[in-house]
Amino acid sequence: MTLSPEAADARQRVTGYFEERFGVPASAFDGHLLLRSGQSYWALSESAHAEALLGFPRLEYLGVRVLRRVGRFLKPTTYALQRFARDARKNVVRIDRETLGRLLGSETGVEGDYDAEPGYVVLRMGDDVLGCGLWLGGRLRHCFPKGRGTALRAGGLY
Repeated sequence: MTLSPEAADARQRVTGYFEERFGVPASAFDGHLLLRSGQSYWALSESAHAEALLGFPRLEYLGVRVLRRVGRFLKPTTYALQRFARDARKNVVRIDRETLGRLLGSETGVEGDYDAEPGYVVLRMGDDVLGCGLWLGGRLRHCFPKGRGTALRAGGLY
């Protein structure tokens, strides 16, 4: 599929962000079309139908959101990290069940010492990518969607 300049730029921004921040190679996004709409970047499977969508001037919801602009920063979505960052090599914070419980029970995060650069991180427990966290100056916060904490509780993960 030949990409428009806008689609090529979106692909470069998404893959560049994941490579720089998390050490995820661009090949993790092979087979996916990456597009920008408003303040968000979206992924959808490459297909004949995807090509038809490229002609629309603006799409509000398309595929799965992978990044969104928060102020001057890009924030990865939980789904994007679970789907594309399973093999992340940088800015990965491994937590245990107790820390997960404390994270979900706190609005201000938990103190800790993690080997990560300040900013958004991949939160892992065991082999599972739980989602996005925010690591700032000795404090770790989760950035899960609102229902995610409930789902983690119901699933007995903590």
